[in-house]
Amino acid sequence: MESRVPMTLRRSKRTNFFVKRKDLIPFLEERPDICLRFMETLCERLRRSEALIQDAVFLNAGPRLARQLLRLAETYGRKDGDAICIDLAVSQSDLASLVGMTRESINKQLCNWRRAGVIWFKGKNYKVLKLDTLRNAAKA
Repeated sequence: MESRVPMTLRRSKRTNFFVKRKDLIPFLEERPDICLRFMETLCERLRRSEALIQDAVFLNAGPRLARQLLRLAETYGRKDGDAICIDLAVSQSDLASLVGMTRESINKQLCNWRRAGVIWFKGKNYKVLKLDTLRNAAKA
């Protein structure tokens, strides 16, 4: 069986496609610029994965979730006055999977932050209202 390399493009919709190794390697050999970009993307994904593993091992639930929300705000954030809207639909289950927590724990922490005025959320939409407070929560 031939190995396949999954590549995911994601914004608000997710698209997966597979390229067979026998097709990918010659393609990358013929196009060094694309090969370099491909390697940069893989390295970035590895760094993110390593950071998530370190967070899961060494941090409590609140800081892990705060760091993930900050990552999403940095990647998909859009300024809205003093707030940052995260322009990516993310369910609480998605957040739970990203940080290694239960959906219930995610909901509890999000509700605490909403009551404190740190974030606003409804459904899959999130807005960071107090960025500095969320950054401080990520350090705990």
